[in-house]
Amino acid sequence: MPKQFSQQGIGTYSIIGDDERRKVTNTNQFPYTAIARMTVEYEDGTAACGSGAMISGRVLATAGHVLINQNGSHPEKITMEFGQNGSYVYYETSNFSSYIYRQDYETNRPLEGDYGFVIFKDKQVSTITGHMGIIISPSISERLYTAGYPGDKGYYYMYAATGNILRMTDDLIMHNMDTNGGQSGSPVYANGVGGPYIVAMHTAGGQTENIARRLEPALYNWMKDNGYMN
Repeated sequence: MPKQFSQQGIGTYSIIGDDERRKVTNTNQFPYTAIARMTVEYEDGTAACGSGAMISGRVLATAGHVLINQNGSHPEKITMEFGQNGSYVYYETSNFSSYIYRQDYETNRPLEGDYGFVIFKDKQVSTITGHMGIIISPSISERLYTAGYPGDKGYYYMYAATGNILRMTDDLIMHNMDTNGGQSGSPVYANGVGGPYIVAMHTAGGQTENIARRLEPALYNWMKDNGYMN
């Protein structure tokens, strides 16, 4: 069950075949305004960069290893810069009320447990940035999109990619979108009427596929039942 608590790129990644990422220049337009560059300063004195996205009025979704580093250290400070494009930042905040991650993730770090959420006290952030919808049971044929802040492009610029679902498990989506360190926690989303809709958070990569942690029914319902998805 999840557990609640009131400058390098994080995570594994992969360029699969040709690098098909494109630079996002209109970061002042939704949904890019809802995607944040995250700078996390940990209690052990280290710091790292990741990505995340607003998925409800009070919740930003990211990867578990963005919030809890490889030493098991917790955040001391999280700075979230939404819609960043170099020196331009659409909205910035480091104010939040709590964060959520998988219980025991400090020492037990399975791919299925690599999820995290930053909780805000109210809807002030999402009123400014907007937030994505959610698909908890995507179709295998769903066309996917992702955007985040890759380290090989300097961390301060947003890059986007599109691709397909290669396969799914109950908790994971394996996809072929290109990513790089710093994009851990980036939203993996689908477009549609009233969208976009997040389906997963990018977490890891390999030579032939990249991996995202699904917002599947059990996790979504836990968040909803505890009042976070209002």
